[in-house]
Amino acid sequence: MPLADPMLAILEDIARRLSGQNISWRVGGSAAAAYHGADLLPDDLDIFAGEADAGRIAELLGGRPPERFRSPQLVSIRTVARIGGITVDAICGLSASRPGLPDPAPLGEPPEILPHQPFRSSASGLPMMGVSALSRLYRALGREDRIAQILAAAPISEALGRPPCLGVDVGGVLCRLHLKEGRLPATPEGGAAALVAMPDVHVVMHTVLKPFFGDRIHIISKAEPAVRPLIAAWLWQSGLAEAIGLVPERVHFTETLAEKAVIARQLGLTHMIDDRFEVLARMPFLQLAVLFADPGLPPPTAPGIAVNIRHAGSWPEAAGLVAMDDGGAGDAT
Repeated sequence: MPLADPMLAILEDIARRLSGQNISWRVGGSAAAAYHGADLLPDDLDIFAGEADAGRIAELLGGRPPERFRSPQLVSIRTVARIGGITVDAICGLSASRPGLPDPAPLGEPPEILPHQPFRSSASGLPMMGVSALSRLYRALGREDRIAQILAAAPISEALGRPPCLGVDVGGVLCRLHLKEGRLPATPEGGAAALVAMPDVHVVMHTVLKPFFGDRIHIISKAEPAVRPLIAAWLWQSGLAEAIGLVPERVHFTETLAEKAVIARQLGLTHMIDDRFEVLARMPFLQLAVLFADPGLPPPTAPGIAVNIRHAGSWPEAAGLVAMDDGGAGDAT
């Protein structure tokens, strides 16, 4: 739901105090989630900044001296202030508490600067944390429910004058294959049991992507003939086909990676999610291509990379990229 006074007035006050101080900061937490459409009524404010700025922020906001804070998942330096009767928690240098845990990276992408009504500051505008960054933050906190709220409410725009149409790869995107002794099971049913769904794939596909793309979701997989029955069986046995209203006619198998681009153009895809860069690089006609890769890998930065390719390390993050897309790049051919 939209933010209301006194929250907006306090956020504008914070923006004025921090303006011109060379401090990179974001509005996060429930206030940013409410801005993106989550049905929340924030009763406090969270802002995020770098560790080196903790002392300066405490001084500018009139907060308590910064203190180190550690939870099982996260570490940070925090200062708490009271402004207009509202608690403002400045969380600085937030990171995972140990290797292997999800990294929230609250400053890892540009903020959504909102200088217009109703989010306006006479000083600098309000740097709201975007959907993708909020997804990372709440994943690090273990708040999958909050991720679902945000993604379900985020607006998704139509692209290139075409109905939105999504293609999704299978291996490494929808699921992973775990074989015993490196051998394929003898039956499709046994093979389906060897495929393990990616975290969050069912809920994100059902609650976020299905309502937008409708019956325009296609499965496009390069798979050997022996593996195809296993994949088809898994799609239905796992419940994914039912979750997205999939029919067999929208399951496409190819012999080569290059064929994926041919099928994508024939189907009129506007969006594609795949774990192979070389596949997405062949699809400049897409509004948005999501490279689904390990969250520890950096976004692709190779020379000549297509501008419509974005990196996601999880299904909530992938859906967040789709939700934030505003028309993107692509050709009109």
